[in-house]
Amino acid sequence: MSPLHLQKLKSSVLLNSPKLDLTHSFHHPIAQILDQLIYTKQEGVQPTPLQKILSSGNASNLREAILCLNSNEKEQLFSKISEHALNRLISMSQESRPELFWQRLYAFADEQKNAGKSEIAISIFSHIISVGAGETFIAEQKKFHP
Repeated sequence: MSPLHLQKLKSSVLLNSPKLDLTHSFHHPIAQILDQLIYTKQEGVQPTPLQKILSSGNASNLREAILCLNSNEKEQLFSKISEHALNRLISMSQESRPELFWQRLYAFADEQKNAGKSEIAISIFSHIISVGAGETFIAEQKKFHP
């Protein structure tokens, strides 16, 4: 994906997101992003192994859910994201304040984009748009930069 297209996606996050329901845990949003990395859109219907593991109760948090992935899923995940970056996302999933979670996630996506990790950045920016977190981010930014 070209840098221009990535910049447009980033701008879309900030400008075009619907209202967000902030009442859920953050293990699932991160699981959705990681599931996108495990199974790319080219593979057809996208399985959601991490989301299913979390929903089934077989894991109480994201770290445990990752340990429950089969070896092929783990290999696919670790081929696309470093252990350090994954640990940062796991840490974010434990955040209790929605505004801080979305700010940290957005900043992480921006860092990944700037580091040339466009697949991770695209997955995150796409997720932020799909759940409508862009408005949350804008509202928080306006508090500090009126």
